[in-house]
Amino acid sequence: MPVRRDFNRSVAEYRAALGLAEAAGGLAPAVAPELPVRQRQLITRLAQAAAVITPGWLGRPLTDSTDDLPLGRSDGTQPLAVRIGVCNVGGDYAFAAVVNLLGTGHLFIDADITDDRVLSVIRSTLVRLLAARGTDSCRPLLVDPTGGDRLAPFTPWSRPD
Repeated sequence: MPVRRDFNRSVAEYRAALGLAEAAGGLAPAVAPELPVRQRQLITRLAQAAAVITPGWLGRPLTDSTDDLPLGRSDGTQPLAVRIGVCNVGGDYAFAAVVNLLGTGHLFIDADITDDRVLSVIRSTLVRLLAARGTDSCRPLLVDPTGGDRLAPFTPWSRPD
C-alpha cells in the first residue's frame, strides 16, 4: 500500500533527522542561562495543560512508542486540539505546541508547502487526527493551491463524497 510505504519512509526520515539534531546538539556548548523560577513554573503549567487537552494520539510525541494507544477511540464531542510541535525555551525547558482546530475541525496553514517543515506539520497532524478519530468521524480535505503532489500520499482519505 503506497500510503503505508510513504508513511514508514517519512517516519524513518524523521527519526534519522532527529538523531542528527540530537548529535549536533550534543556538540554545541551549553550556554543557555538558567530561567527564572516564574518562567520555569509557567513552562511546567503549559506542558501539563498540553498533556490534558491533547490526550492519546492527539498529543503524544510521534517519536515515542505508540503501540499501546488505541486507534479511533476519541469521540466527536470533544473540542479538537492537536500537537503540532515542541516549543524549546532553552536548556531542558520545553512544552508541546498545541493548536485548536478552527470551528468544527479546520486547520489553515499559510505557508509554502514546498518547505519540508510545513509538510511535516501537515503529515503529523493528519496522522494524529486519523489515528485518534478514525476515518468514520474525521475526513480530511486537503487543498494544495500550488497544484503539486506533496500531499498525494494522503489523497485516499481526502476525497469528498
